[in-house]
Amino acid sequence: MSTPAQLLRSNGEEMPFPLPEDWSGEDVVWTGNVRLQQRNQSEAPVSGLQPLEVRKYLVVAPIAVLRDLQVGESGDTFLIQGKRYLAREALQGSYLWEADIFCDLNQTQNQ
Repeated sequence: MSTPAQLLRSNGEEMPFPLPEDWSGEDVVWTGNVRLQQRNQSEAPVSGLQPLEVRKYLVVAPIAVLRDLQVGESGDTFLIQGKRYLAREALQGSYLWEADIFCDLNQTQNQ
């Protein structure tokens, strides 16, 4: 089952002051349908004194997404069903036309 998604990338602009209501600081790089699957791994690291809840997800997207995907701590973000999934690692998928993108969902920030 697929769901609509957007691939967002920081545009590097500094946050203006006062902040306009329509400002996001991100550009939409790609829009399309993906498959989303939760992996059986979750982490509960402690950053300072604040506990974090990070869940691991697999996003399966068309192979064209890999062309200019940026992964890592400051990588691209998938916006799927109102939640933001940070792209951590990308691999060729099971099929030639698919890409497997491993993402993190920081539930501490989404609450």
